[in-house]
Amino acid sequence: MIIIDPIKSDTAQYFDKAEWIAPVPNTDTAMMLGMMHYLYESGKYDKKFYRDLHNWLLINFSHIYLARQTTHLKEFKMGEHKFVVLIKIL
Repeated sequence: MIIIDPIKSDTAQYFDKAEWIAPVPNTDTAMMLGMMHYLYESGKYDKKFYRDLHNWLLINFSHIYLARQTTHLKEFKMGEHKFVVLIKIL
C-alpha cells in the first residue's frame, strides 16, 4: 500500500508496511498526471470502465455543446457513486 499525503496523518500510521510519499506542495497534480500517464502507457487500467464512462459522458453531455450554453451543472449517478459536474464552455 502507498499513502500519498503531504503530512503523515493518524490514518497512515496504522499501516506499518505502507510506503508514505509526501509530495512537495503544489506538485500533487503533476504526480497525478504522471501516474495516469504510466497507467495508460502500460495498459494497466480498466479499459471497459474507461470506455463505458467516456461513452456515457459523451452521450449525456453532448447536448450542452450543441446548445452552446455557457455554463451547465449536471448531477449524475454511476453505480453507487454520485457526481456533480460543472461545465463551462469558453
